[in-house]
Amino acid sequence: VQDTRIVNCSRCVIYLLHVMGHVSIRSCKNCTIVLGSVGGILTVQNCFKINVHAAVRSVQISYCDDSSFYLLTNQRPVLLGVNHKITFAPYDTFYASLGRHLNEANVDPNFNKWNKPLVYHQV
Repeated sequence: VQDTRIVNCSRCVIYLLHVMGHVSIRSCKNCTIVLGSVGGILTVQNCFKINVHAAVRSVQISYCDDSSFYLLTNQRPVLLGVNHKITFAPYDTFYASLGRHLNEANVDPNFNKWNKPLVYHQV
């Protein structure tokens, strides 16, 4: 299982349908990113107008604007810093090996907290 970084992407569609450790998405704009199973933390920072579809154990979002997250997450999504126009919805992706990938990443498909975000603002 490898860690993955997606940095400075613009106007693109990315599909990574496999098991990953931690994933970092930084400084992307106008992108759609579809991830398979993330056994660690998905970190999204400084992004604008992105759509992320991901099955994860944990997700942290900071300093993002006008973005949507379609999640299967076993922990509550955490919003750090200042974020604007963030939308959450349930994970909406299927592919043939998804069940096996969820199992390998220890992501429980029956336990989804996509709609219970925790918001922390810096003072």
